[in-house]
Amino acid sequence: MASLRRPHRKSRQGCRECKRRKVKCDEIRPSCFNCTRYSVQCVYGVQDPQQENVWSPPAQTTACNALDRPSAESEASAHPRAETILPNGTGIPCSGDSWKQDLELMHHYCTVTSNTMACQESARHVWRVIFPQEGYVHEYLMHGILSLAALHKAFLIPSQRDIYLTQSSFHHSIGQKTFTALLNNVTSANWQPIFSFATIVVAYVLSHSIRASGDSESETTPITKTLELFSVTKGIKAVLLPFIPQLNHTRLAPLVTSVWLAPVDPVTDSWVWPRDTRAAEADLTPRKPSLEYSMLPDDVFFALSCLRRYLSEAESPEIKVDYDKAVTILEVSAIQIAYADVNVEVGAILLWPFFLPDTVIADIRQRKPCGLVILAYYAVFVNTLDRIYWFLRGWGQELLKDIENEIGGQEQSREMLMWPRRHIGGK
Repeated sequence: MASLRRPHRKSRQGCRECKRRKVKCDEIRPSCFNCTRYSVQCVYGVQDPQQENVWSPPAQTTACNALDRPSAESEASAHPRAETILPNGTGIPCSGDSWKQDLELMHHYCTVTSNTMACQESARHVWRVIFPQEGYVHEYLMHGILSLAALHKAFLIPSQRDIYLTQSSFHHSIGQKTFTALLNNVTSANWQPIFSFATIVVAYVLSHSIRASGDSESETTPITKTLELFSVTKGIKAVLLPFIPQLNHTRLAPLVTSVWLAPVDPVTDSWVWPRDTRAAEADLTPRKPSLEYSMLPDDVFFALSCLRRYLSEAESPEIKVDYDKAVTILEVSAIQIAYADVNVEVGAILLWPFFLPDTVIADIRQRKPCGLVILAYYAVFVNTLDRIYWFLRGWGQELLKDIENEIGGQEQSREMLMWPRRHIGGK
């Protein structure tokens, strides 16, 4: 008697790998049992009706255009595609190696760099999680993230410094182009990613000593680079100031709350130091904290009071009030740093340029003695964080050296540099 024929058990809807191997596919998605077992890619046929609505990337996706996803504000249209720009300006499309480099940088940022940008965990979370999440939507911010990661690797691996600096400059220039265009139209819908990129820009500017190389930077002095920081900070303030009150109600809030720790009334543009010194000291609340566990010199408040006295005698009455305010902002910064103990955020040294009167900045730009002297005291604050933040390494020391060269033989001004020299020099 003829044997019964076994029913055909193979599926016509199975994956390509099972069809190639002529075995039954259980059609489990996204990967069937056989493909999972043999660790191979499970791909179903294009004729599968369930696959018709699944998006697939272009056949020739490159390293750079993989980052060219349109954002909510369609910022991609505001700048050229990344694949059309290279650091050497050749316009040659990116290769597969470039895609690998970007993955390397992103991995380094998420696992290493982000944790070096802040001390307090709440602020680290913003750098490690919130910024990348925003970067997935806003391409220019992603370029900023990759730029910062490359800069960090240039610092960590001196033998490959030039390679990573080139990558950092490449990503920064692309992100900066879109960022600059968006500054003309900051709205409630896009100000948060703009603020995020601006934060990265500040870190990029602060990394001058890392980016400085050879003759290309020989004419850019530390004073000039510090003035660039002031300019960037003032520019960000002018554009984003209307949205700052909303910051505490967003995921970016720790960037500010981790800096402003003591209940000192914020210094506004209209704020002036009272003529009565006793009233001024009463207005500065809370009382000056203990510096026992602070990273600041234990005589910082005494030094600032001496600086105030020197400036009041050296400057004309019409601009003395601006220098009073500049010293007060240093005192407020010192209070915030003191309350932070050893967990000082880099934003603590940005309070001074954020509120610094334009008159003082102009004097620094013109290399006037009073402007240079107060800048030297600011250098002590920068130097305090030198041991914490890699991108600040050497800045305070180089800045003081440049100031000393500018002051030259002006005896009275040089005497006022004794305190900064004692806490920075011989490092």
